[in-house]
Amino acid sequence: MGFSVSGSYVILGVAILVSLGMAYGAVNGSLERFSDATAADQSDAIDQYETDIALESTSYNGTHLRFEVVNAGATTLAVSKTDVLVDGRYVDRRSLSTTVDGDGDTDLWNPGQTLRGAVETDAPRRLQIVTEHGVASATSVVLFRQAEQAAFTNSSDLRSATVDGVVTDTYGAIGQSIGPALVNFGETGVAELPAVEGDTDLIVATANGDRTALTTGAKPDASRLAAGRWLGSDPSVFYVNDTTGNVSRVTADGTAADIAGTDADGVAGIGDIDADGADELVYGGNSPDGNSDTVNYVDDDGSTLVGTGQGYGTSGGIGLGEPGDFDGDGQARTPIVDGSNDVLLVAADGTTTALTSDGTAAKAPMATRDVDGDFDPEIVFVGTDGTLQLIDDVGGENAITVVTDGNGDPVTADTDAGAT
Repeated sequence: MGFSVSGSYVILGVAILVSLGMAYGAVNGSLERFSDATAADQSDAIDQYETDIALESTSYNGTHLRFEVVNAGATTLAVSKTDVLVDGRYVDRRSLSTTVDGDGDTDLWNPGQTLRGAVETDAPRRLQIVTEHGVASATSVVLFRQAEQAAFTNSSDLRSATVDGVVTDTYGAIGQSIGPALVNFGETGVAELPAVEGDTDLIVATANGDRTALTTGAKPDASRLAAGRWLGSDPSVFYVNDTTGNVSRVTADGTAADIAGTDADGVAGIGDIDADGADELVYGGNSPDGNSDTVNYVDDDGSTLVGTGQGYGTSGGIGLGEPGDFDGDGQARTPIVDGSNDVLLVAADGTTTALTSDGTAAKAPMATRDVDGDFDPEIVFVGTDGTLQLIDDVGGENAITVVTDGNGDPVTADTDAGAT
């Protein structure tokens, strides 16, 4: 017997329903996948929109490129998903040393936090940081830097020393006011030491005895020179104008300019001491309200003078050091030697942290350097016994060691010029 017409219709109807069911399942699955993909794209777009980074600074010490970059957006980023490119070449993350606000173990880089990194490389020219959402920040690397050694004088002869006892003593005789050893300032790849010779002549000297005049009118004694770049300036040596007391600067080509109408004795250096994200220029001298021999600074607007209210000791020299971020929190503090010959750190509000208590530091300039290559700054000072000493693990153990030469003998220095 054959199927009836109605039976055929039933079979056909069932087939149509099955087909529609299969089609609906396929279409519905496609719609769900499309919806999921659209949601993911929207989420990625939102993350990208809310991501921003600011490459704050770079420095190169001859072997390692260091950088600081702030998470300036609203998205939490992952350190492990952040790429670093040097001169267009990808840097293997295993060769990077990184911390987030001083924490070297976390992978979370939250909004407002600063990622600090270091990578070993040769003469870098350009650095680029790329986040996991494709947002990037790039900058050129300025090879001008302060050398990882301390400058000092011995019987008025200008010298420099590294922490492992390599002493260079061929710079020649000089006066009392000296500054930090510089690389790629006037000559490429050559260490140059700024100093004031004669009455007020500011020069840079090299180890082969060459001297280049920069300007005249610099304070010759009981002072301190600094160096760096501030408010977009070219690499400069900062000094006190002997006539006006103003903090001034001069570039390698001899272009000099006053910074502000200060009443200064010496220049400590450049650093973000008020934690506002921009560097200030720190100096020692009379404060805006008339207190003498105090730590003060020119704010990052280039003109506002602010006093910390904290004084430093003076004798033949001035007990003023270079600002540094000693605990990795992004805020610099200024080392001083107080009236009791102890080394302290001074914050922008005048609060202090004692580093020594034995009264054996000369009231003279100090240097802030990573002289031992551990990526943390040390403080180099001259003891009252005339030996060159350094404080390691600043703010922690404050371990003090005497710098010795290749023969194991203490390196000696003049107690008025100090170390820079």
